[in-house]
Amino acid sequence: MLSLLLGGAMSGESLSEALRAGHYREALDRADALLKTRPRDEQLWTVRGLALRGLGRDGESLAAFIKALELSPNFTPALKGAAEAAYNLRDSRAAEFLERIAAIEPSNTTARAMAGVLAYEAGDCASAVRSFERSRDQIEARVSAYAMYGECLLKLNRASEAVDALERMASRNSDRSILRLLALAQLSSGNNSAALVTVRRIIEQAPSDEQNYFDLASAFLLRDAYGPAEFVVNAGLEKLDSAARLYALRGVIEAVKGVDDAAVRDFEKANELDGAHQYGAAGFGVLYAGTERAAEAVAALRERLRKDPDDPELNYLLAQAILSQGAAPAGAAEARQLLMRSLRRRPGYAAAHVALGKLYRQSGDDHRAIAEFRAALKSDSADRTALSQLAAALRRIGHMEEAAAAARQLRDVVMREGR
Repeated sequence: MLSLLLGGAMSGESLSEALRAGHYREALDRADALLKTRPRDEQLWTVRGLALRGLGRDGESLAAFIKALELSPNFTPALKGAAEAAYNLRDSRAAEFLERIAAIEPSNTTARAMAGVLAYEAGDCASAVRSFERSRDQIEARVSAYAMYGECLLKLNRASEAVDALERMASRNSDRSILRLLALAQLSSGNNSAALVTVRRIIEQAPSDEQNYFDLASAFLLRDAYGPAEFVVNAGLEKLDSAARLYALRGVIEAVKGVDDAAVRDFEKANELDGAHQYGAAGFGVLYAGTERAAEAVAALRERLRKDPDDPELNYLLAQAILSQGAAPAGAAEARQLLMRSLRRRPGYAAAHVALGKLYRQSGDDHRAIAEFRAALKSDSADRTALSQLAAALRRIGHMEEAAAAARQLRDVVMREGR
């Protein structure tokens, strides 16, 4: 840890011994006692920061290191302590501290690796790659950081470099995250046969792990690599013929390819295997997405509802299909009834609450709309649509403080998710 670099910089051998022995409370008490007579001693503030870190009081620890830096801006032990504490807290000042360390100690690869992780988390792949390439000794010892490096190379359209880097790591460490990125890099560089070999290697690691198939197929789907995704799903279903998620994923692939009958069969199979019907319902949403297929969706969903008129997902999907055809009053009224039927069967169905709330807003009934958006947020506190609609409805009725709170919550969700 960076704190171990302080060494002899601490004030008083007894303080140093207490910290090294893990006697953090003792070190904190001694530092506080000495600070009463030496309040401008940057070494004592640094010791206080280390003791607080040892006690798990990270926020107070960072404050102590910052106080030391106010007294001595280039005091390296305090700067390293502040960087470590801010990094662990994901404090916005972490990157600045790491840059200052790198300027003072250009060969400090630990600081550069940490800066790379922060840049990756901020979505700045160009900066992340620069930092990672200056700290290879550090990231090669940490699979998670190396995976970030490989992912960023792919995002920067440097597929051939990603292949070289990931193959080196894969020769020493067969972690699935590295192999998955390697397969994607091989596909991106046009080497489909090599990608297939890597995919088989991943599957062989855990042939009965449904999550493994799902994660790998999803990674391919997100990059529009439908052939490899279908290969993975089919391989999974050969081993796990009751995996609802895999049937739903295969249905999505078939829907994209235009093989609707096969897609419907797989979505229905997913619903049959999954009591909550969440995977099949999501699949039907993909199949019937887009206004150009709204009439087809309405007809197909009405037929399915005849078999199960209270199914919450089908009622929700039919409401959405009807609304996508236009805002005719009769259509809005039917959609409202369908959504209410869906919610009677599944009261916590966030998507249905949001859709019903939007209908109420359109009709000018903001109070009912607000109730629906709040109900959606009880089920999913990070639902962006519910938060944005709630803020707008609250502003319209003059509840400005509550609207601001909803907007802040939306901002925090977006920042936390990094999108």
